[in-house]
Amino acid sequence: MKIGFGVGIVENGYDETAQIEAFNAQDLEAGERRLLKSAREWMARLPFSPIDVLIVEEMGKNISGSGMDTNVIGRPTNPHEPFPADPKILWIVALDLTDESYGNAIGIGNADFTTRRLVDKIDMKPTLINAITACEPGVAKVPATFETDREAVEAALSCIGLTPPERARVVRIKSTLMLGELEVSEAYAAEVARRGDLTVLGEAPLRFDATGRLAS
Repeated sequence: MKIGFGVGIVENGYDETAQIEAFNAQDLEAGERRLLKSAREWMARLPFSPIDVLIVEEMGKNISGSGMDTNVIGRPTNPHEPFPADPKILWIVALDLTDESYGNAIGIGNADFTTRRLVDKIDMKPTLINAITACEPGVAKVPATFETDREAVEAALSCIGLTPPERARVVRIKSTLMLGELEVSEAYAAEVARRGDLTVLGEAPLRFDATGRLAS
């Protein structure tokens, strides 16, 4: 087809526009490849691997087209895509679905454990339309569901093998779009101390309220 020009827009790891560049038709493909390289370099990533349990407070369409950014969690939605080398995450716990998703929970199939709170928000019709249109039916599968956050997290910790919970490598994030601050378990303390790119903001236990919901 006839192409006049193209405009490439690249975001940084904070979901902000970092670069805008225009190309004529003959430079479009080469320019796109160059910008894609920058996009991959600037993409936010989890700072640890392996991870025994990743706790994701919320997922949703306004966070990623796949609910949870597959580049962040290392789990491709399409079975024909190869798994990346990192991060290696044993279990993912998804706690809630954003209101902005309007019930579309595509990507829930990439979680291993979830809560009744999230499942009750799922509108399966748009979820399935999205999943089938993308030829990725697995991302609409509902994982093991528990009544509370605490039960879901405890179930994940009970499935990590012989490692006791107090030595488990656990990471908690708000969402795959917000990785600037995160919580990690004590198992990462030595590694954090060696890392010049990480700053310790404080220490706190993983707290749940009386209803079993993870405290903010």
